[in-house]
Amino acid sequence: MKVIQTKECITLPLSADILYDAILDITKYYLWWPSKVELNVLNITPDFIHSELEVKPPTMGTNFSIRVIQAVPNQKIVFEYFEGIQKGTGTWTFTPTDNTHTNLCYEVDVTAKGLLINLVPTEELIRIQQKFIQDLFAGLKKYFQL
Repeated sequence: MKVIQTKECITLPLSADILYDAILDITKYYLWWPSKVELNVLNITPDFIHSELEVKPPTMGTNFSIRVIQAVPNQKIVFEYFEGIQKGTGTWTFTPTDNTHTNLCYEVDVTAKGLLINLVPTEELIRIQQKFIQDLFAGLKKYFQL
């Protein structure tokens, strides 16, 4: 097992409540997640707490599932990586910088396992995770036409 910890942030010209709603609603991820990543909603709840999503990146054997375990309106959303190649948490935080901008961060703290993982240096796994987070930010920017 390898520990992957990283945090990426971006400031967007949107309010925290708009970003919070977009990230909490996993049924709309197909609108802004990278198109190369296949998504399957496994379970959905009215408030999205305990909702589950299967994520299938294009690399074979790297699938994982996440569930929403905590949501503090307009402040943070915590996901649990509970099945697949990685286990741990991913936390979105929303910090307003003024009335119209929000500093959006995603922090990953997971352990990864598997044959592919054993062949890749930890530093490269962190770089891959950072790139994926940047792709999520780019998807949000495109979705909101920024």
